[in-house]
Amino acid sequence: MDLNASSSSQAGPSATAGGSGAAEPSPGTRQPQEMVTESLEFLASVTHYNQWMANTLEPFLGDRVLELGCGTGNLLKYFLLKERLIGLDIDPSLIEWCENLFRGHTNCEFHCADIFEDAVEFSVQPDTVVSSNVLEHIEDDRGALDWIARQ
Repeated sequence: MDLNASSSSQAGPSATAGGSGAAEPSPGTRQPQEMVTESLEFLASVTHYNQWMANTLEPFLGDRVLELGCGTGNLLKYFLLKERLIGLDIDPSLIEWCENLFRGHTNCEFHCADIFEDAVEFSVQPDTVVSSNVLEHIEDDRGALDWIARQ
């Protein structure tokens, strides 16, 4: 499977496809999860940005990388040669998406958890934690940074 390929079928776990003929709801009437799904689908489509992010981060990464808020794996897919990739997200549908996308990559593991409520145990201790386009969605962003620092 080419994880770097860009296609609408790899955009994200959207349950709603276009073509229904219904008018787009205004931003004030959309549910938060709908907006998150739209954001994730957009981020999956900007492959040059994702590649740039990966290239920028690469020199600073260790061998065991944890991504907080892994979403659909847009960033993790660039680091498949690492010893261990760990994806963590609060949304079970995104974890399922990543488990399917990275099926067969034995160096990958995914966890569905709320870092403020769930104890999370990884198979190895990560030596690097990354998080992109996530902290602005966490009410207690300072608490999230504290959690990252303890990893």
